[in-house]
Amino acid sequence: ELEGVSTEAQVSRAEPKSFAGDHQL
Repeated sequence: ELEGVSTEAQVSRAEPKSFAGDHQL
């Protein structure tokens, strides 16, 4: 899950709102 966590961190910084919405869905 290291790769996944790294991607999540980058996406969260880029667009926290978009990432949060996409994660919930």
